[in-house]
Amino acid sequence: MLRFLLSTYFSLAGPMFAQTGEPVPPPPPPVLMEEKKPPTPQRIRVGGGPQQVYLGPAMLWFPGRGVQFNDLQLTLLEQVVTTHPEDICARGLLIRDGRSNFWPGDQYLARIDDLLWMIQHHPEWDGFIILGFGSFSAEPQSEPSRTSFHRLREAWLRHTGPEQRSGMILHNAAMFFAHREPEFAVSLLQRAIRLEPSEPFYAERLGAVYTRAILPLRDSSQIDINEKARRETFAQQAQTALMISDNWVLIAGALEPISGMGVGDLGPPDLGRSLLTRLSILKPGPAFDQIRKLPSHSTRYRRTTCDTAYRGL
Repeated sequence: MLRFLLSTYFSLAGPMFAQTGEPVPPPPPPVLMEEKKPPTPQRIRVGGGPQQVYLGPAMLWFPGRGVQFNDLQLTLLEQVVTTHPEDICARGLLIRDGRSNFWPGDQYLARIDDLLWMIQHHPEWDGFIILGFGSFSAEPQSEPSRTSFHRLREAWLRHTGPEQRSGMILHNAAMFFAHREPEFAVSLLQRAIRLEPSEPFYAERLGAVYTRAILPLRDSSQIDINEKARRETFAQQAQTALMISDNWVLIAGALEPISGMGVGDLGPPDLGRSLLTRLSILKPGPAFDQIRKLPSHSTRYRRTTCDTAYRGL
């Protein structure tokens, strides 16, 4: 990776040196990168023994996964993006680096402009598959983060008009709205399903949004009484929609967000068991085996467009 960045950087810098008549300086010695270990898979209990949870899709963009960049490497990535704005892989890695640091505070704000650029120019980017649930945009705490949240929100709203005909863009927008505006997220996913009825991935994520709407927010201090009442009403509607569905993909997708918590840990005590029962009727067999068959676990969604571009570099 670093060899690629260094070669890119000096290939860009070379012409600049040549124009001044000065010799092109040799590249600096390689900098060793610290390889972060992949996150340890969680263990789940879905009515039987503990199982492993898949952490995808789009694992390349999962925060903290893979290479941990140092300051020099981040600077080189920024140089690549400045010179080649359409380098989606480099910009995506900068966004991933920013997301990996959001928990300590507002460190991620340095990457908001990259995130906004990606929304505006490439709303179909596969990295948006994992943005949303539990992301920094879900529960902004400080005034700067709330300002950034509204900037991101406005950018996504521009892609959700009636003229939008891409199911994936509607899905990506839904992932942003799923936490704070689940009703809107559901409407976007339902539109995506109508546009591309043969794509089961959208039904899977619809199930996940329904479950997330039922579960309590980590922090509800920023929500007023009226919004809380609306969320409670929608939570009831979401649970009804799940219980009457005959789509096993939707039910398995609804199970995945709670599969690492243990049945009944959050939300209605019978939610997990009810979903397991419904899934066993629609798709007999161990629940975890069915979850592993979800579209998001397939090679199509597990890989990204940038995997091969950076492999072995």
